[in-house]
Amino acid sequence: MSQEREFDIVVHGATGFTGKRVVLDILQTAQAAFPERTLRVAIAGRSQERLERLLQELPPSRIEPKIVIADTSNAEQLVEMCRRSKVCIACAGPFRFLGEPVVKACVETGCHYVDITGEPEFFEKMGFVYHELAKTTGTCVVNSCGMDSIPCDMGVQYTRQQLETVHQALPSSISMYFKLHVTGQAGVAGHFATYES
Repeated sequence: MSQEREFDIVVHGATGFTGKRVVLDILQTAQAAFPERTLRVAIAGRSQERLERLLQELPPSRIEPKIVIADTSNAEQLVEMCRRSKVCIACAGPFRFLGEPVVKACVETGCHYVDITGEPEFFEKMGFVYHELAKTTGTCVVNSCGMDSIPCDMGVQYTRQQLETVHQALPSSISMYFKLHVTGQAGVAGHFATYES
């Protein structure tokens, strides 16, 4: 990635449930993280109208995200998005249906890739298919940087630290489970992409 790129970060799937929160978090934390310069951010997705609406909803910030149209079914749009960006944060899922074209475009263009997936079959396949090309292009591919994986990762780390500190022992394995507590009216609320994954 020797040439200068237009964007430091592009958030692909920015108008979705998680993508909006990622964009907001970038806007809220970037000023403190980069006090001496303005982070160059783009929001990407398939709908110009929805991306423009998102821009209107964002709080005031010295960062002014730019819009990039990049539909997962359009390889040229994805490649162009990645050529313009240093890092792509992928938020459009389910990843087993929508993720591979984004990974492929990133790896081919040397744009580092980060996603929020919790779909092991997806990231295992991406590693198998794109590892060698990613090494060649110097691209980092980082999966599971989001809600699905963080509770388990942090829980395992905390458990390991407690066992080592309190009992001077290290576990040979740790199993982690989620238990959902549903409150409010009867029934379950969910998000379609999460259900599909």
